[in-house]
Amino acid sequence: MMAKQIWKQGNMLYPVPAVLVSCADKEGHSNFLTIAWTGTVCSEPPMVSISVRPERYSYGLIKESKEFVINLTTEALVRKTDTAGVRSGRDTDKWEALHLTPEKASVVKCPMIKESPVNMECRVKKIIPLGSHDLFLAEVVAVNADSSCLDKNGRLDLYRAGLIAYSHGEYYTLGKLLGKFGFSVQNGRAEKSARTEKSVRGEKSAHAGKPFHGVKSAHAEKPFREAKPAHAEKPFHGVKSAHAEKPFHGAKPAHAEKPFHGAKPAHTEKPFHGEKSTHAEKPFHGAKPVRFGKSVHGRKPFSSSGMSHAGRSGQKTRHFTNGT
Repeated sequence: MMAKQIWKQGNMLYPVPAVLVSCADKEGHSNFLTIAWTGTVCSEPPMVSISVRPERYSYGLIKESKEFVINLTTEALVRKTDTAGVRSGRDTDKWEALHLTPEKASVVKCPMIKESPVNMECRVKKIIPLGSHDLFLAEVVAVNADSSCLDKNGRLDLYRAGLIAYSHGEYYTLGKLLGKFGFSVQNGRAEKSARTEKSVRGEKSAHAGKPFHGVKSAHAEKPFREAKPAHAEKPFHGVKSAHAEKPFHGAKPAHAEKPFHGAKPAHTEKPFHGEKSTHAEKPFHGAKPVRFGKSVHGRKPFSSSGMSHAGRSGQKTRHFTNGT
């Protein structure tokens, strides 16, 4: 493992969802804004949170009505999602400008976004001033899901929706299925996936050519429980080190000719900075990322931002408006 760098304090909890939050005042004037500072905070009752800067136009609408709708976003909506985060509802009718359709909600009075596959109607329970943002704690009072997101058993399958995520200034689609909750402790019975013909347990591992159960170790030619240690050809007691020609005590490490201090790491010839990853030549999911703010064709984002992306110490901070 390479050495880690210490950066100045900042938010590096990524990826996060990029959602469109629709809202309205008591007179019915509505708007929507892009928010990535959002998340689940409670299961029973179901509660979520969003964080909004007080200077945002939508902040006053939500604070007055105590209601909002979280609209999940998709690959088809990524450009409109980005634009909604860098344009203000004070001087732009986003519904008309982005060709999105307000749809009547089932419980709350503010509209939902019809083009979104899942809409979560929320009522504010508490507002907590934190600093740059105020946190709105809200209870989910209704969920609306498009029928295209349901499987043959009527269960919600969000993988079908093509949802997007936001990571340090870039938008990504979701990657391949790696497993289901609890799969690491389940017994050996194979479970069929709703999205593929192979079971989660039957899929080939990226590091091995057979399913997980009974898989041969990448470091041995026998199953894991019977494999000989990769670093020795004899039992542990009295074993000769695989890295030395002498017994363990007093043996010189095979991977260094000098004492530890000052030795070059065996796994790299260059410093950490600027080195290409040995595991990938492309972005995280294999997808070409869409940079934040690209939808405005060279225009600078809305001047005051709600989401900042801290880089290394001394770098200029790039902002994400997170709610206009």
